[in-house]
Amino acid sequence: MFDLRISMKGNFDISKQKVDIKCPKCNMRHNVSLDDIQHEKVIHCSCGTNIELKDKDQSVKKGINDINKSLNDLKRTIEKFGK
Repeated sequence: MFDLRISMKGNFDISKQKVDIKCPKCNMRHNVSLDDIQHEKVIHCSCGTNIELKDKDQSVKKGINDINKSLNDLKRTIEKFGK
């Protein structure tokens, strides 16, 4: 027999996860959040290039919403096992 304990406060939000992008001019890596991408922020590289983040067809926004919903549904299901 084993004891399974899962602790997760609040809801999970994958939009805070980071991804690396490269500057198209100098190849410098920039660490941006999925939230930065969905809000199409502009990243200013030290080489002077402005990198415009694009969420084509709002696919990042949809992915964030779908994943967050699935993970929060899973969390609620797991919490029910503890009752």
